[in-house]
Amino acid sequence: MAVRVRGWKKAQRTDKKCPICGSSLMIEKKDVKVRGIVIKNVKMEVCRSCGYTEITNEGLEEVKKEYKRLIQAVIRFFKSPKPSDMMGYMSLNLATVNEPADTDEFDDIDNNISSDEIEVYDEDEEIRKELEKYKVVSHVKEVVEEKSIPVSSIAKRLGVSPQRVYDIIKGKNIPNLENTFKLVKILGVEKIEDLYEYKKVEEDDQ
Repeated sequence: MAVRVRGWKKAQRTDKKCPICGSSLMIEKKDVKVRGIVIKNVKMEVCRSCGYTEITNEGLEEVKKEYKRLIQAVIRFFKSPKPSDMMGYMSLNLATVNEPADTDEFDDIDNNISSDEIEVYDEDEEIRKELEKYKVVSHVKEVVEEKSIPVSSIAKRLGVSPQRVYDIIKGKNIPNLENTFKLVKILGVEKIEDLYEYKKVEEDDQ
């Protein structure tokens, strides 16, 4: 029986029970990641009560077949680049596959993939994790010092208290978009990036 629940893709109910909580398992299609390659719409057994997820036997075979097809596309592209092979190479999605040093050693592709190598891939979650590596770096203090504009004058032009301006200069407060555009005009810089930078932070700096 096919069902649709808010927030979930179309799924099929099974007779199997979740090994964790005993609830019924559903068959859903999810994106998975294996050996750095994203493969879409793979059949998985899912428990909506506790979140247990396991790939089905049919899904595992789909992954092996698609993995081999994608790696073959990479090999063909690096051996003899042609426009027709470019689409196969691009279909690796977010995979990070580097050029093989010697493509001959990849002639026998190892697609003996086990279920332990497969993880559910959530693109939104991956992007969220990546964005956590960035932070807003303020250059307002340097610009204010260079321009020698009094804080009281900035506050009056911006329509906020001097304390608010001090917080902005110290990086304790990031103004909203409208006030940021105003600061660009007030401080006489060309663009927002002259005041704020969205920068990837090294692990040692975190």
